[in-house]
Amino acid sequence: MWALWQANRTKETVDVATRLTHLVPQDIEVLNLLGRAQTTLGQRQPAMFTYEKSLSINPDQLSVRLAVVRLHIDLKDFDTAPRN
Repeated sequence: MWALWQANRTKETVDVATRLTHLVPQDIEVLNLLGRAQTTLGQRQPAMFTYEKSLSINPDQLSVRLAVVRLHIDLKDFDTAPRN
């Protein structure tokens, strides 16, 4: 999965990471890479869902919280953006 990401094969990264989330749904590394790849492909709503799932497992991920805030800004979704 990381090899695909490093090779700029973003669509394939999303495909593999999505399959992996079914096998290891609590793996935040898989979720975070999936969210990153989804964001790169412009899939902002799915990325938001993926990042929120990762944060529900481990809320102490500053980089993921920042990614969620950036997505809210990109979507101009200020009303539901995180406040803390």
